[in-house]
Amino acid sequence: MKWLKRILLSILGFVLCLIFIGFTYEHISRFYIKRRIPINGELINIGDHKLNIKTKGTGKPTVVFESGLDAGGSLVWCKVQDEISKTTSTASYDRAGILWSERGNNPKTGEAMAGELYTLLKKANQNGPYLLVGHSLAGFIIRSFVAKYSNEVLGIVLVDVSHPEQFQRFPKEIKALSSMPPDWIIKFSNSTGIVRLFYTRQYPNTIKTDSINIINNSYLPVSLAAASEENKNLEALAKEAGKITSFGNIPLVVITGTSESRRNEYPTKELGLKVEKIWMEMQTELLGLSTNSEHVLASKSSHYVQLEQPELIIEAIRKQLREVVDTM
Repeated sequence: MKWLKRILLSILGFVLCLIFIGFTYEHISRFYIKRRIPINGELINIGDHKLNIKTKGTGKPTVVFESGLDAGGSLVWCKVQDEISKTTSTASYDRAGILWSERGNNPKTGEAMAGELYTLLKKANQNGPYLLVGHSLAGFIIRSFVAKYSNEVLGIVLVDVSHPEQFQRFPKEIKALSSMPPDWIIKFSNSTGIVRLFYTRQYPNTIKTDSINIINNSYLPVSLAAASEENKNLEALAKEAGKITSFGNIPLVVITGTSESRRNEYPTKELGLKVEKIWMEMQTELLGLSTNSEHVLASKSSHYVQLEQPELIIEAIRKQLREVVDTM
């Protein structure tokens, strides 16, 4: 039996050696990436932590971009922000724990995240009034922002955003598809370099060498913990958002991706068609948030309209800017 014990000890030693190598690889990579990829914006202290904000342009109102459940944070708004900043002030940022932003101690609730954004804007001298533009999960956060600071919001553009009832109305298979591994697996994979080594992402309508993909993949192990935390809180965020049912008469544009390619994201065509039908019903219902709303269909886009058809969002923002300028 001694030979068996030696083999087991050898295997254990080999595994521990691999873990040590992975741990070292990950931490050296993080050190190197911080030197190679500088902060794309400005770190501003909002209390017990700092958030990264990228501001461009001058004028009023300030167009504020809120990202979805995405480790890429503000990166996804690059095409739209660059264009809108030619007209007025713009601000995109990374939520707590994403990319360059520190996590801090505030909970991942809609109210807390909206409060952090408002504080960040004020500290960055990006004062209202605001035109809010949000993608996906941002639909929940924007509801909290409007509820707290409606007197400073002149317009809203919702880009394929989440609906508070989606978890009840989607087929059960969807929840299984979007479930996350246990926390210990995520932490272990992250700290030992497994995530960095094997996970790469390419955003729609981009190429592998675009900065959005390079930065996102480089910083993914840094952002993953906060993104996973937000994912775990989705149903609570939906319940919180569902209590906020009206934006009054604030101008609202709802943009929905309607490309047939969305169906290919699901295991079967039948499931894809079912989800597509429910999603469109919920997107249409979002129009009821305001008495002054409009629905725009992005026929060449799936979920990331801001990357696949940025011109539609740019035009929606410009239209609102033209309409609200007389009210300022």
